[in-house]
Amino acid sequence: MNVNPITVLFLYKPFERVKQHLLSHFKDFSHVKFVIPEDTSEEHLLTLIPEADVLIYWDTSEKILQAAKKLRLYISPYTGVEHLSRKLLNIQNLPKFTLCNAHGASGLIAQQTIAMLFAICNQIVYHHNDMANGNWIPGGEGVEEPAPSIKLAERKIGLLGYGQINQKVHQMLCGINENIHILKRSWTEKAKKSQKKVNCYNFEERDEFFQAIDILIIAAPLTKLTHQMITSRELKLLGKKGIIVNVGRADIIVEEDLFKSLQNGTIARAALDVWYRYRPESNEKGKKYPYTYPFHELSNVLISPHRADSPFDDLERWSDIIENIKILASGNSNFKNVVDITNGY
Repeated sequence: MNVNPITVLFLYKPFERVKQHLLSHFKDFSHVKFVIPEDTSEEHLLTLIPEADVLIYWDTSEKILQAAKKLRLYISPYTGVEHLSRKLLNIQNLPKFTLCNAHGASGLIAQQTIAMLFAICNQIVYHHNDMANGNWIPGGEGVEEPAPSIKLAERKIGLLGYGQINQKVHQMLCGINENIHILKRSWTEKAKKSQKKVNCYNFEERDEFFQAIDILIIAAPLTKLTHQMITSRELKLLGKKGIIVNVGRADIIVEEDLFKSLQNGTIARAALDVWYRYRPESNEKGKKYPYTYPFHELSNVLISPHRADSPFDDLERWSDIIENIKILASGNSNFKNVVDITNGY
């Protein structure tokens, strides 16, 4: 085992439960030191950075990255790293290190995806709010439903992106619906053959994909290929019965096109956990909305505040982070979840 000391520096303060969990996994790695500062100001972090072999955070400044002369491994504790990838591509004289993300929360995100899919198909929130407002209209024969349920088993489901999240979504859908279509950047022949009873598409076959489905589940990274790849044209191909569940990135869909398509019935419904403005200003009533168009005014939309990977102190999400630090501590470099910063994932 490599006995050279390794310093793992957090650029933020994790939950105490997470901290103790990490420390418990490195009792036999006396040469691994965790530094979790109380003061996370850039000024203070710059005094610690020169000794860091590993950095853990979802984003940081150019100044900190350029000062990390010993850095060998940067770990984002989340899946999405497009902001970091863009930054790294534009910084000169960076130390040579590997960027990895974390997939430990993929099961949680898949669970939220399925929950949102069921909720929007059955309009559970709509009917909850109706009852909460004192409108007691029980279902049954002879009752005209304003928001009827949609039978999921009869639908054609498209998965945009097929990383660990949508792979788990696919598993959860087995037994409910086997009419599955998958769109990803590229397929090997071996991967295609492994997908029995599944229709596989690459990005050159996007039109065929959108025409073949009426439910779209997005769990793809935001890259040059996916940025605003869904416009009013693709939404029209999805059709009037179309339903979207997005737990990937909002900017995969053009915001105005999505709002107007939901408003005018180009597509039927949407459940959204990712948004367009993460630092919204308060309106005249002191309310903050992370979008330009009033999605909250639409009755055919379920909105969620980017919390698909809740609970955030779940310890399983740290499993591949722990593994990557142990790989480095053992003198190796065959890390899990290595990010290609050129492609952005």
